[in-house]
Amino acid sequence: NNPSHADLRLFWARLRAGGEPYACNHSFYGYYDRYWKKSPARPELFVQARPEWFARGYQGRPPQMCFSNEGFTAQVVRDARDYFDGRGALPGAQARGDFFALVPMDNNSWCKCPACQARIHQDEKDHPHFTRGAASDYVFGFANAVARQVGKTHPGKYLSTIAYHDYAYYPRATKLEPNISVMMCLHTRNWWAPSMEANDMKVYRAWVTNAKGRPLYIWAYYCFPEFWTQRKAFRCFPGFFAHPAARQIKMFARDGIRGISTGGGLGEQVDTYVSFKLFDDPSLDVDALL
Repeated sequence: NNPSHADLRLFWARLRAGGEPYACNHSFYGYYDRYWKKSPARPELFVQARPEWFARGYQGRPPQMCFSNEGFTAQVVRDARDYFDGRGALPGAQARGDFFALVPMDNNSWCKCPACQARIHQDEKDHPHFTRGAASDYVFGFANAVARQVGKTHPGKYLSTIAYHDYAYYPRATKLEPNISVMMCLHTRNWWAPSMEANDMKVYRAWVTNAKGRPLYIWAYYCFPEFWTQRKAFRCFPGFFAHPAARQIKMFARDGIRGISTGGGLGEQVDTYVSFKLFDDPSLDVDALL
């Protein structure tokens, strides 16, 4: 019915959507315009070419940063400090309120330099699930290096990270700095597949158990299964999951999860309604809501 922006804002207000200012998403894409080469569209962003800050071993534009490079780490520390000092976030950065994100590009084509490869668990590279831990120590080790420096000058501020794809599992050897927040990415609408639920719960339980007292969030993939239909132009059976959603949300509330994002998409109207009612009040009965 083509609702206006005001109509949508009113709808979300009625469902009590909102919460504390927070940002956590892929946050280094802006570095291409600043430190790879001058962009015709945004030439004013270019500072200087720093190819050593980007992933080695690729032709053309590298797919990732070199997360072991000390110069790159130092620049991220400066960017975070500038944001927390009130100078704003540069294009491509993800920052809001007391949170500044440290999240790699949306792929697992990691830098091939020896220092980076040494931090990747080769025994997990062929893990059958999308969600795994081959790069957990690599990515969270980088986040630690930034958080350690920012924490010295900006106590009470957080570096936000996601537990996602190659770095979803709790790290084996890295003890996270206290000023790192974590958003776990879970395939909540795909728990009809027992192995996917079991793998997601492995991620969830490890973080909840080992990160007590740390701000923990959930990125719930409400975009499935419709996400695949948008790419391949077919229609799918609706992903109705009101009862699993209620079970999940009550668990999140019980375990002290601080906030939830519905992952860049929403489910069917009934699932959206039920979920947001339960986000606001997890004690509600899902059958009464339905």
